[in-house]
Amino acid sequence: MDSIASSMRSIDAHLAMSEACTMAAHAAHNPGLNAHPWTASPDQVLHANLLSIFCLGDPTGMLKAIWHKMPVIYEEHGASAGREAVLRAAERFRMAIGTAPCRPVGPVIGHSGLYMLRWQAYHPGTYVASGCHLANLRDGRIDSLYSVID
Repeated sequence: MDSIASSMRSIDAHLAMSEACTMAAHAAHNPGLNAHPWTASPDQVLHANLLSIFCLGDPTGMLKAIWHKMPVIYEEHGASAGREAVLRAAERFRMAIGTAPCRPVGPVIGHSGLYMLRWQAYHPGTYVASGCHLANLRDGRIDSLYSVID
């Protein structure tokens, strides 16, 4: 029964990510729609960031859609700026968790531009790592993010 519930959660996460990816791709290819084409909720932004960029390495090119041009990323060893810095941080994240799949744990919480998403990396039956992403959103995009591994 646990495997069925786990599969259902995985499908739900995949569907949420697919929806966020579709919105991001539409926004990235139609920048003239309005001043802020990425109009996803904080929940969608943080889930897309965790699943697509940090866990998978941005295979869909979503980074430009959900991160500002000069974001700041904070990690244990310090801060760095720019989208390339985000991709390097995501690579370090993947190196830290290895091949373990990661998933959001619980809802995105926050308000007034500051939001947190807890995550967990695991192999079936084996805990690998957990932590959180604490993001400052401005105009629906990530302006800065603290990536914390417990």
